[in-house]
Amino acid sequence: MTKEYGSSVTLMILDADLNPDLVSARLGLQPDRFWENGDVSKNHTYKWGGWKKFVPDEIREEYVEDQLLYWATLLESKAKVLRSMSENLELVTLDCFIGLDETASIIVPHTLQKSICDLGIEVRFSIST
Repeated sequence: MTKEYGSSVTLMILDADLNPDLVSARLGLQPDRFWENGDVSKNHTYKWGGWKKFVPDEIREEYVEDQLLYWATLLESKAKVLRSMSENLELVTLDCFIGLDETASIIVPHTLQKSICDLGIEVRFSIST
């Protein structure tokens, strides 16, 4: 069966004064990408700090629902820390990118919605054709 769309779900944390090392310590996770306010990358100077963690390679090709379930399960024990970060930082989100060529159905079961809600973080969807 051919997938209806390609997707990726990334844990992303942004703030003007973000300290990536502190985020890593609080979450007990290492980022795949991070930067601080003022860092330069390819002719671009960041005006905020950032911390990104991608899903593992073995689920990178899965549907967005499965990637969200991965994050909800992994982050369940870190909900208190995430809620605190959400209250004090600019953005704490599961950033969902979806690329598609035609209409696709994405179903997020209510139980998964509740699990993500309990984390106290946003879910953002970017959809591209």
